[in-house]
Amino acid sequence: IGSVSELMFGDLVDPSGRTMVGLAVLGVCLTCATIAVVRRSSLTLDLAMISLAVTSIVIPVFARWKTASDIDYRVMSPMLIPVIYVAAAALNRLRGQPVAMIIALSAVFWSASEGASLAQRTPQNLSVSVGSRTQYAPALYDLIQELPNNANVLTNSPQRVWWHTNRNPTYFAFTRPRAGNSNYPLSPADTLALACRPDTYLAWFGQLLNAGDGPTERRPDLVSMIDLTLVQTVAGGELYRLSAHNPSTCNN
Repeated sequence: IGSVSELMFGDLVDPSGRTMVGLAVLGVCLTCATIAVVRRSSLTLDLAMISLAVTSIVIPVFARWKTASDIDYRVMSPMLIPVIYVAAAALNRLRGQPVAMIIALSAVFWSASEGASLAQRTPQNLSVSVGSRTQYAPALYDLIQELPNNANVLTNSPQRVWWHTNRNPTYFAFTRPRAGNSNYPLSPADTLALACRPDTYLAWFGQLLNAGDGPTERRPDLVSMIDLTLVQTVAGGELYRLSAHNPSTCNN
């Protein structure tokens, strides 16, 4: 629940408050839901929206517990729909109570101000988004684009390499596999098969969470089969050339 409140409400509602703000918003929403249910005779729509809110939390938390899948904005964003509905329904039930209306309208004004502020910062935020070439190791993209067209490129950031270099295919490799990966890294056998080909490279982005202390620390099992020869180091990354440690394994 702490991760849910921090990601869904702590960051989206108030990036400076994070977990505590998130927990406060969850508490307010629970209170509003209780008021909405108690003060209305027709509960069908209210109960449906509350059920949506509950499942939007329970299912991701259960999945995180059982499979280590990610809890992020994409997963938790459906929570915004029932939250807005419950708040509006509670506000409708509290008509005629000045104190409650003042608090509610203040919350609406604050939320709208946060949204307007975020919209104003959007042009500046683009430079640090995942779609920006300037993020992490921009010079590494230049090195990749200088490689031969038939070169095989392995990396711990396949989406960004594909976006910014049009290198297709781009292989995800030398990371530790886990359930939350958007795609799964190459198996040792497939990684070795690529290393046996000429012009196979590893573009390593050292500032990513999956980078650890480098490819040798991340995947010592691969390093025992594959030699990594450093081609060039740039700010935030390295480019390696791969080859089989024992060339005879390439014939198997």
